[in-house]
Amino acid sequence: MNLKNELLAFYEKSRELERAKENVKSLKLSIGNTYDYSSDVKISILQRKIDIYMEIENLIKKMSDLPSELVSIQSRLVHVLTEIGFPERRKISIIHQNDTEINFWYDGSDLFFAGLAE
Repeated sequence: MNLKNELLAFYEKSRELERAKENVKSLKLSIGNTYDYSSDVKISILQRKIDIYMEIENLIKKMSDLPSELVSIQSRLVHVLTEIGFPERRKISIIHQNDTEINFWYDGSDLFFAGLAE
């Protein structure tokens, strides 16, 4: 197991889940129900709404897969750190893109990070 790669995978998937949630909210607002369907509708308007709807569906599918991936990575990391005697709440620092430091730690069975690299 490569500790840095596993921690960064946890970080990246956590951020991906948050971005997906934000994107779904934004897309749902943009799809809206502001168009009056009682009159003739331009196909381009319908197509745009369908495209947004399909994008939302794809994001929701991705969001449903990510939590299990995160739990798997978290469980593996916490297990190994516990087994080698690494203390809870002790920070593990990693330099990520653009020299941004990310600190990881675990408490019980949960893994946390701070110092988000945007």
